[in-house]
Amino acid sequence: MAFDKVKFKKKMRENGFTQKNIAEVLDVDIRTVNRWLDPKISLSSEKIATLCNVIGEAPSDFDPKWEGNFGNTNQARVSAKISSASKNGYWFMRKLYNVSEKDILEIAPTMFALLVDAMFARQNGEDKKLEAASILAKHFDLVPEERFFPKFPEEIEEDNAINEFMNKREILGGEFLSDYSGPISVNPFNQYLSVISKESINAKADTSKISGSLSSYGTAYDIKFTNELTDNDVELNDAIASGEIELFSKEFEQISTNEERIAFMKLKLAESKERKQHEIEQLIKRNPSMKKLFQRMDGIRANKSKTKWNSF
Repeated sequence: MAFDKVKFKKKMRENGFTQKNIAEVLDVDIRTVNRWLDPKISLSSEKIATLCNVIGEAPSDFDPKWEGNFGNTNQARVSAKISSASKNGYWFMRKLYNVSEKDILEIAPTMFALLVDAMFARQNGEDKKLEAASILAKHFDLVPEERFFPKFPEEIEEDNAINEFMNKREILGGEFLSDYSGPISVNPFNQYLSVISKESINAKADTSKISGSLSSYGTAYDIKFTNELTDNDVELNDAIASGEIELFSKEFEQISTNEERIAFMKLKLAESKERKQHEIEQLIKRNPSMKKLFQRMDGIRANKSKTKWNSF
């Protein structure tokens, strides 16, 4: 596992953390954190996830081949470590479409190839469905008046970088050096998923992470079904999508009534919120100016969640 400790330290400082802060949050000696971040020391998946959790970043941001997750480690039938969020996805697929993990994994290369082919078709102007829709829209005078909004130089740079990665068939993109903002990451595949997500009525993919690693973190697989499962509780929906609540657990599967399931999920959510709140309080205690930042982030997150789970 090639965990980029240099990149981690940089992001750690950008997020307002020091090694001392991390040591206090994890209740360990600062020398322990210093040893963990020594380039010569190898770390376990669990240790890496713990460090990343403290600074609020995903392990995949520092290791493109990351196969662990933020919290628990689960094994798919091909012995690949996946996140709890993805494992919840398999649970949804089984409930909604009666397909197993093996079914999905067997057909995954085909689905991936078709999606990438559609992505390249759109990129190269060869999307026949889009072309047909455009012709019909013009025929029935449904095309709005064209307005020209010039792009900022940074946006042009990003577009050029995406095109360059696509031309090299590096669909997950990577980092490029911007003349305006320094190193920036772009991900053509996630960008295309974002387009599809906007066009979807009942399923939304979370494409906020732009690292090279693919993740199902934050994905709403079936909004209506999820709302039925949680009785329209947005917080529970988000916790399921992020993997904080594990629908695939034996404990959850053994519950027989929906009322008991909701009570179980609320208990798990409360435990997760308590852990997060403790970490936030420790951060604010050391850096009071961060309080307004967390409040603003909570407001933004709440508005996005409400829109996401009421979009069916």
